[in-house]
Amino acid sequence: MGKSMFNQKLKNNTDEIILPIAKFTKGNYIVSIVADGKVVFSDKLIKK
Repeated sequence: MGKSMFNQKLKNNTDEIILPIAKFTKGNYIVSIVADGKVVFSDKLIKK
């Protein structure tokens, strides 16, 4: 497993998440959203 690059606690009424990827190096990343200890969303992010 890789390194965690960003963590944010969300409020219940949040409809949008903005990931600050400007300082990330080029490469492949996995974006996961965890709620109550369970992954509710996971997808690949490719920064070119």
